[in-house]
Amino acid sequence: MKLIGYGEIPDNCIVVFTGKYCVACRQLEKRFATEADESLQKLVKYVQVEDYPHTAAMYGIMSLPTMLFVKNGIIKSNIVGNVPLSTIRNELK
Repeated sequence: MKLIGYGEIPDNCIVVFTGKYCVACRQLEKRFATEADESLQKLVKYVQVEDYPHTAAMYGIMSLPTMLFVKNGIIKSNIVGNVPLSTIRNELK
């Protein structure tokens, strides 16, 4: 799948829009790094909104962090905020 203004991403992934100065984003990144299993970590692709503002605008990103759940190349759902990993895992089912 091609993420507009960003480039190619896997057909099955979690695109996490983050910000350099976003405390909740850093907390979520730390949670993925320390608490998530390897299979979940491999699904995550980070997009810094400061580096790709047009991409964030094209996908209507208004709050950070925002996760887009991509399945078979199609955005199926999204979650906004620093949520528990259990919520993210439930969204993947």
